[in-house]
Amino acid sequence: MQAAPTVEHACGLAFESCRDMLSRVQPLAQVATERWAMPSQRPHTGRRIRRPIFPSKRAASTHRTARRFPLLPHHKDTYVLTSTFVYFDLGKVLVTFDPEIACRQVGQLLGCDSPTIRAAMYDSGIEELLESGKIHEAEFLDRLFTHVGRSAAADDVLEAMSAMFRLNTSMLPVVSRLVNEGIPMGILSNTCGPHWDWIQRQNYGLLRLIGPRAALSYKIGCMKPDPQIYSAAAEIAGFAADQILFIDDRIENVQGATDCGWRAIHYVDTPTLVRDLRAMGYRCFV
Repeated sequence: MQAAPTVEHACGLAFESCRDMLSRVQPLAQVATERWAMPSQRPHTGRRIRRPIFPSKRAASTHRTARRFPLLPHHKDTYVLTSTFVYFDLGKVLVTFDPEIACRQVGQLLGCDSPTIRAAMYDSGIEELLESGKIHEAEFLDRLFTHVGRSAAADDVLEAMSAMFRLNTSMLPVVSRLVNEGIPMGILSNTCGPHWDWIQRQNYGLLRLIGPRAALSYKIGCMKPDPQIYSAAAEIAGFAADQILFIDDRIENVQGATDCGWRAIHYVDTPTLVRDLRAMGYRCFV
């Protein structure tokens, strides 16, 4: 009679059996990996490749979700997204502007050169008073006309000083992606009534996408980076300070926002903004 195998002998036989099975499975696994690779990784064969069959609807749903929202690679500069409302500055972010155009157009109406109008409108400080809501349009025009010693129709002057804005079209894809993600947005700007009214009349689709919420200095009665305007803007948005992201081209306004507990991005150009939003965790820019 043959002796019964020892425990060590039985374990050795089992190990050899497993190793043989693994050597058979590994090539099949490699083929399966290549067959079901993502489209960007799948080798082109000219043939239609069948989709994998999932054992349950739940597994299929998990697969689709993983493909649509791949995990972000770990990086020390990648943050967890906490901001749920986005405020954009208006000038030099959503629209561009050139004060020299305004000075030239107003000068043509009043029969003055551009330097004279610049001194009357900007260097004198009346433009800033108008934007901060400390004076109204009638007083602004009265001071302007007094300074240059000439006058013209009020509506014509306000139109000439405002028709200097152009849409920053590079921001349209950025705003569109945020809209698709359901992220609420608004505008926070140092501006005056004539400028805002002129921009509204242009009916820019970009501003329609952002929505109606606007925190405007001439209505609030103070200008960035005064803490009061950020407080008023948060109330208009309906979100707490730590839930707001602000995008502005002036570093002092960005600093003012962060001092009030907001998150903020210094806008340099649109490609840099997209990278900053991606780093903050906005998955629509991944």
